[in-house]
Amino acid sequence: MTPTTVTVTDIIAGEAAVSWGTDGSEADLGSTVDGVSIREEVEWYDITIDQSVGVVRKVLVSRKIFVTFALAEASLDHLRLGMNLASSSLANSSLTIEDTEEGEKSLVVESIGEGQSARNAKFPKCIITGSTEHAYKKNDTTLVPYECEAVCDPANSDRFGYIYDA
Repeated sequence: MTPTTVTVTDIIAGEAAVSWGTDGSEADLGSTVDGVSIREEVEWYDITIDQSVGVVRKVLVSRKIFVTFALAEASLDHLRLGMNLASSSLANSSLTIEDTEEGEKSLVVESIGEGQSARNAKFPKCIITGSTEHAYKKNDTTLVPYECEAVCDPANSDRFGYIYDA
């Protein structure tokens, strides 16, 4: 058996920073716990015909891109954002849960581990879609979990965003 050639510079390890905001001026969200995940979900339509026992063709009908992470800094502003509430919901150290939303913003994920290849991602139109919780537990850190979904941009050739090596 021939040994596998390993390109060590292609091994990516370490943490990432997450930024959120207006495209081009995103702000760092702070410390995360358990990393950042970028997940693709696809749905296919199976074309079958009477003359075949199997699928003769598959057609892509849906693609979704999700970014999930949990912030260790459980500030009211991070909780507001995790709940997809508008910035106006937070005033005088009080978060009002109301019928407002943050809306679409840009999300950037940047590798920050030392001595590694840097793999970054940018999703110019992203919305916070997941449910969040703010749990207080003995002997545990209160985290603010996020699930964001990249929105396809028809004005930009139906692109969701970019994953690139820096």
